[in-house]
Amino acid sequence: MEKDADKITAVAATDAEPNVAADAAQKSAVERSAPSEERLLKPRERNVNLDLLKVFAVLFIVIHHLTINNIGVDGVTFSFIADGAIPGGALTTVLVSEFIDAFVIIGVNIFFLISGYFSIHFKLSKVFSLLVKVYVYFCVGELIAYLAGLTSFDSPADAVIECLTAPAKYWFILVYVAISVFAPLFNKFVESLSAKSARYFTVVSLLLFCIVGFVADFFGEFIGTKEGYAPLWGFVVYIYGRLIARFGFGLKRKPSFWAVMYIVCALLNYAVVAAVTAAAGDGKWAWHLYSYNNPLVLAASVAFCMIFVTAKPLPAAGKAAKLIVTLAGRSLGVYLLHSNNPLISPYRAFLVDLCATDTLWLQYVLLLPDVLILFVALSAADFLFAKISTRPIAAFAGLLSRAIERLYAFILKIAGRLFGTDKEETPTP
Repeated sequence: MEKDADKITAVAATDAEPNVAADAAQKSAVERSAPSEERLLKPRERNVNLDLLKVFAVLFIVIHHLTINNIGVDGVTFSFIADGAIPGGALTTVLVSEFIDAFVIIGVNIFFLISGYFSIHFKLSKVFSLLVKVYVYFCVGELIAYLAGLTSFDSPADAVIECLTAPAKYWFILVYVAISVFAPLFNKFVESLSAKSARYFTVVSLLLFCIVGFVADFFGEFIGTKEGYAPLWGFVVYIYGRLIARFGFGLKRKPSFWAVMYIVCALLNYAVVAAVTAAAGDGKWAWHLYSYNNPLVLAASVAFCMIFVTAKPLPAAGKAAKLIVTLAGRSLGVYLLHSNNPLISPYRAFLVDLCATDTLWLQYVLLLPDVLILFVALSAADFLFAKISTRPIAAFAGLLSRAIERLYAFILKIAGRLFGTDKEETPTP
């Protein structure tokens, strides 16, 4: 009798609310058909895996900069031979630096992929906050370096110009701002795609920007990718991140698969770079082969990201998770402080000054400790700065953004009156 009563109740509920029953059935079917999507990041959930990925990304960038700019013999570093022949006796330095760089060159692409995966929601106040931080860090660095005798200017005008053009010193920041501005359009574009269309877009964009563009960039800026140092490349990689998040591409693979793919891509790229470097004796080939839009560099970047996306989520509670989240939040600050900052530049040369010119191996041994010291010190500095300045900068940025929004609304209103597009005057169909 109880079973019959349950059946009658279920039928009555279905007849009374057919839409509810259908929606429930459809939801159940969707959940059963896509179990792999459980690994997808949800915007409102904190996934410590991706915070840890951010930490690795900024560490990779610091290692990359120290390796190419500071490790060398008699001043001959990887970046020194970027535009010319390799001096005699420097081949070992270049080959070892190339090996390290093969695994860490992916840092910038990782940031673009993460940004797309989470999707950026444009806010003018956030862009202003970032630019204010750029100016503060650079100008304070210039001032301290000048007072300490580490830098000099021909005239006060040169010092003013140097500070006013601070954002131009950080190409990554400019590209990131451009991505933030156009992110709403990219997000809508990805939402409009079907899975089949997304695959077509991926194939065509890879062919155009990652193969044709990569080859063309060696001869000139014909495509606009500029070896990955351009907004166009940042836009493309951001969209790839959105596609992974929306369609779950690659989620069926295990982290071990992606780890092997990352290592294979890095080693394969290094084998090509080392062979060309040794044969040609010219550093410009190696420099180009480590472009961010190199197909192997992009493949290694995606593979490394997918290790963290497909891995079992780390616990979101506890001291370890809190530390990872805190360090991840300092990633942009570490980038700003360690790159092109006049105050940090002398310390970045610490390895070269500490080691004798004939102890190249010691420079490589001290590379990781030096990177960790920089990372911890700069993270602490950025953390203190955030504690002190977050509210004032946010208030200032909010004031600027509101002023621009009002100006924009005023311009639209004037344009509407001049060209007859004002809503009140537009006739209804």
